[in-house]
Amino acid sequence: MKLSNSFEIKSNQIVREIEHFLSITKMEYWKKVIRNIENTSGHFYKKYLYIRNPLAKALQIYFEPIRNDVSIHQTPNQSIYFLVRTAYLFNILYENFSKHAQKGLIGRIRVDDVRSLLFELKITAHFFRNDFAIDFIEYENRNYSNRIFDLLLLKDSRELEIECKYKEYDSSRKITRPALYLLLDRIINRIDIKKYNCIVAFEFKTRLSKNRDIHDQIIDLLELKLNSRNWSKSQYDNFYLEIFPLAFSEPLNTTIKVWNRLEPYYNDNSHLVSLCTNVNNFLLRFSTLKKENIGDGIYESLKNSLQQFSKSRAGIIVCHIEGIYPEEWEALRDEGALLGIRKRLLSKVENNFIHSIVYSSKPEELFRDSIFLTE
Repeated sequence: MKLSNSFEIKSNQIVREIEHFLSITKMEYWKKVIRNIENTSGHFYKKYLYIRNPLAKALQIYFEPIRNDVSIHQTPNQSIYFLVRTAYLFNILYENFSKHAQKGLIGRIRVDDVRSLLFELKITAHFFRNDFAIDFIEYENRNYSNRIFDLLLLKDSRELEIECKYKEYDSSRKITRPALYLLLDRIINRIDIKKYNCIVAFEFKTRLSKNRDIHDQIIDLLELKLNSRNWSKSQYDNFYLEIFPLAFSEPLNTTIKVWNRLEPYYNDNSHLVSLCTNVNNFLLRFSTLKKENIGDGIYESLKNSLQQFSKSRAGIIVCHIEGIYPEEWEALRDEGALLGIRKRLLSKVENNFIHSIVYSSKPEELFRDSIFLTE
């Protein structure tokens, strides 16, 4: 398949492309996904579910003006632009795929976490814009035995095999977002945070579990600590807990205000959260004593991908790493982790078919998780 256009979408195409996408993937499916997310209890975990499925969030925004009979041409925003670009390419691929490949494409987009497919679509669009013809091996799976790379690129008698790897860095962390967000929602539900002005510092000995019963035990101990006269550092079975009192002068209702207050307490790889109101400031810091080896998870993912190439052509691995904090990128560079991964993979003779490894990421904000609660 080859596309020569620049993927510029005119305003009068927006609704048409999105509606065509909804007819292919079924509007009722997306409305059900959105309902299920909206019915999820808690603030932070709901936010996380939308992070895993940005299409659901964009469609939620798209459906609103449709219900209010407002022209989408007059009110486009970044979410709508993202949605129509995704829908446009998805529609093109679907219309040009075989029935077998169409079924695989629908299966890829109807999952809880669509970010891997979205990354693959970005790479596909990049090569289309650069005048490559693309054979979608992963979906068509023609005559390649069990080795299935994602894309076969063809241009000027050259052929390249592309394998897209989406690596969520959370999988290598000891404190993952799902576990953290579940705990935060439980804290909000069980503790009257408006009674306290403080920074709560958790330091886990190994990792933070997602287990609900363990969260209840953590919150029980936190509540006892908050109501005690001893806020100094205490040791428990699986974590340390320390509380720093804060003098209340104003609500920390902006990111800058929160960061200015939390910065003196920040440690590398800490997770910072604010649960503030207009009468108090309740801040949290989560960290772990267990060292996180930044490169290991990336290396294992890339090593496994080598088996998916045919080894008869030059291959390129395109790896997107999701959820990297700024200081983690510094460590990847300064500790030579990315360079070490490349050497470990490409120095072996049997891997000489790999032409290059390309990394991409959108670094996380140092401070992102916050909620300002009304009194």
